[in-house]
Amino acid sequence: MSTTISKMKNPDDHRSIFCNHQNNDSKCLSSTTTKKILIECIRYSIRMIIMFTIILSYIFLVLWLMLQLTSASYWNTLFHLLPGSFRNDDTNRNIYELIESRGFKYEQHFVETNDGYILQLVRIINPLIANDDEHYNRLKPILLHHGFQCTGTSWLIARNGTLLSNGIFQEYSDEHESTASYGNRFNSYPTKDTVGDSLGFVLATKGYDVWLANYRGSIYSTNHTRLRTDSKEFWKFSIDEMILYDLPAEIDYILEKTQRKSLSYIGHSQGNLMMFGLMSLSDYYSERIRPFIALSPVFYHDGGIRSALTRFIPFIDYLRSNPSMVPFSSGTRSFFSNVCENILTKQLCFNMFYQFTGTIMDNINPNRLTVFTSNIGMGSSSWNAAHLLQLYKRLDGNFTSFDMGDSVKNLDRYGQSEPFNYDASIINSTNIALIYTENDWFNTIEQIERLRKTLPKKLIDDYLIPNEWYGHVDLLWGYNVGKMVNQRILNILNHY
Repeated sequence: MSTTISKMKNPDDHRSIFCNHQNNDSKCLSSTTTKKILIECIRYSIRMIIMFTIILSYIFLVLWLMLQLTSASYWNTLFHLLPGSFRNDDTNRNIYELIESRGFKYEQHFVETNDGYILQLVRIINPLIANDDEHYNRLKPILLHHGFQCTGTSWLIARNGTLLSNGIFQEYSDEHESTASYGNRFNSYPTKDTVGDSLGFVLATKGYDVWLANYRGSIYSTNHTRLRTDSKEFWKFSIDEMILYDLPAEIDYILEKTQRKSLSYIGHSQGNLMMFGLMSLSDYYSERIRPFIALSPVFYHDGGIRSALTRFIPFIDYLRSNPSMVPFSSGTRSFFSNVCENILTKQLCFNMFYQFTGTIMDNINPNRLTVFTSNIGMGSSSWNAAHLLQLYKRLDGNFTSFDMGDSVKNLDRYGQSEPFNYDASIINSTNIALIYTENDWFNTIEQIERLRKTLPKKLIDDYLIPNEWYGHVDLLWGYNVGKMVNQRILNILNHY
């Protein structure tokens, strides 16, 4: 019986033919050996990657312990002397330095809440507009509110830039950034119609009176009329207190200062959770926010949260029982951001950033990664963290008040044994716009759809960013955020 061998379409087909039909052991052995070597190489590479990650983790731990014994600035200077290091001046700039470095000025305003916390609002002053109340009160006030573990700097750091004498805010890439990412260092011939990426400065040059919020417990709002930050009582606040006390105090202060009857509000992440909560409790404030633009309109949490933050759900009881500041000091945060300013650690730092935010490398400028990381972890209370984790854990996904973990304590706090629900179906505002992304690790399309169906009034805008990989923080810091997000915001504001 003969065997018919078809014509070979691939020059390498002779190997399988000989193996199958001529039982040529040497050829088969050669193929098998090659596969084994390839598999062994892959295994070796994986082991090396794991070992490298473990070693770097130990290095980070040792460096952190050393940081506790010495000054952070000392080690920051030392690390920048190492080969492969680069420096981005924005990494270590505070909110005031960021504003001044762009050619603007600022005002600090301190607002006392009904429960004694002193919040800091930072007002961006455009020096090309006369710096007095008479002229500034002609501008439309707008309050920008950050998300969890951030501050007002969130709205200032997407790109570097400078205010030109003709009133245009010109953005550019930092000196160490590649031209492949941004092209020329300066934007090509920016005009008054050019929309930049850093929303705070964009609005300040487009005729708006910009106020940056900093919620209680962040590094810019750590004062109280009677409590000290080393007291547990200071840190006994959740998102509820921010809704009931912080937002009303900030809104009332700005309206009184500007002699206006309404203001615009743009929130990101928890900044939206707070405003939706306030609007569900008060028509008075719903009427004074015109409009409310929600970037990542967080409200429901019925599954789909992919951030590494969910790994801390088992620690809810500990966070609730030990009211304190989380996650760490400003010196530690600055230290780790400076460590990441090296080509040897940059990829590891980005991997950690990705695990918590879901942002992919293609969506942000990796050379500004340390700027972004130095502006996360800006402080809050363990109760705020526990409150969010409670929401992530709930099976029904509802936004509820803080659970004290005990029916008696809940009864004392709320007059009922269970936390109460914030009800989006009774929000009467007709001035709400939703802007969101498909790849948001904190806010899925299903959650947004549920919110959209629950809100009783028609939205003024309902906009899905036309980039399937855009994520949660990309709404603030992503490539082309000026065109994809900020331009949309300006279009909405033009109607008010």
